[in-house]
Amino acid sequence: MRCYGIVGVGAVGGYFGFRIAASGRGVRFLARGATLAALRGRGLQVTTEGVPRTVGVEAGDDPAGLGECDTVLVAVKNPDLEGALELVRRGLAEKAFAVTLQNGLEAPRTARRALGTGRVVAGIAYLGAEATAPAEILHTGLGLLTVGEPEGGPSARCQALAEDLNACGIPTRTSERIEEDLWKKLAWNAAFNGPTALARCSPAALAADPEGRALARALVQEVIEAARATGLDLPATLAEDQLRLSEPLTRLRTSMLQDLEAGRPMEIEALYTRTLRLLREAGKPAPAHQAIVALLSAARPSFRA
Repeated sequence: MRCYGIVGVGAVGGYFGFRIAASGRGVRFLARGATLAALRGRGLQVTTEGVPRTVGVEAGDDPAGLGECDTVLVAVKNPDLEGALELVRRGLAEKAFAVTLQNGLEAPRTARRALGTGRVVAGIAYLGAEATAPAEILHTGLGLLTVGEPEGGPSARCQALAEDLNACGIPTRTSERIEEDLWKKLAWNAAFNGPTALARCSPAALAADPEGRALARALVQEVIEAARATGLDLPATLAEDQLRLSEPLTRLRTSMLQDLEAGRPMEIEALYTRTLRLLREAGKPAPAHQAIVALLSAARPSFRA
């Protein structure tokens, strides 16, 4: 039976780690501080539709514990990725691989530089969740994964991983065009993360407002233009597809909204600044991204009086 490592026990790592542990698979959580104490003391709790469930888990702060794992899910946010990858590098078994689950486009490339080609699978999480306390996760919607080889194409190991995760109760699909899927997820993040953080609202509320819809469309269109500048054509219907998918998400609080309210660093670089640079280098206008970057930069906790 496959054994998993989980690095980053926030909303993403906590939720998917819980589902894997509840299925009976072996799981090793790499954590520290209050999160490690909570995992060891009372286990990992996930609340879905008002019902809390707790599983006992194995957790430690020594990356050597990852050596027993076939697959390591790297679920920290972008600002913490390089440090997490160093821990993974120190513990990863010879034939094991890591799955990146960060927002944006760069995580698979960063991981391959740190761990080596062939030791990384690119993953995309579609999840509404937040960590309400150490090792306590509130699940508000979805809970899906997509996995694929960073260079694209079919993959026996990704197919085997997806089959095992599906058996854990985590709906998982494989992609032979994971780079395109990463761009599509970036488009959703661009349309809804920054605006909902600034407006303190749900994706559904933004999608229900005519001006909010117009802003989301503009942000997605700029992502489409940035992708085109790299040689990738995204679907022309992408903005409307993203809006339609967001209309039911009345309870979801985006990760950027959670980070802003908690005073944590926001993923401005991964979700907006990189796209803005690409558009500028291509000589294309980017008024929506420019405005969001400016407003989020001013809203950072360090800027507060």
